[in-house]
Amino acid sequence: RPKEFEGILKEFNISKDRLKYVQYSEITNFKFKELEYNSNYRLILVGPVPHKARDIEGENSLTELIFKNKSIAKAVGLDNFKITKTSFKSAIKKEVDSGYLLQDL
Repeated sequence: RPKEFEGILKEFNISKDRLKYVQYSEITNFKFKELEYNSNYRLILVGPVPHKARDIEGENSLTELIFKNKSIAKAVGLDNFKITKTSFKSAIKKEVDSGYLLQDL
């Protein structure tokens, strides 16, 4: 449902080009180490994820890597790790309101 998320981003004046949506089935092969020290990523919104994935050596689980690794972007778990329009919009609003996530001009 990336189109729904793109619509929500538009409400906050955030370009859809700033969204990278990774399907659940793609997560186990996603190169999470590429997120380290990568300024292209500002915020990771976490929904349901598999326990294990590639590039998580030294961590017990993927969620542990995402939330503990200070070398990657800030991670926010969506409402009980469920991806809904409401949980997505709430997370984006919170980060925009706090000034952490900047809107496009």
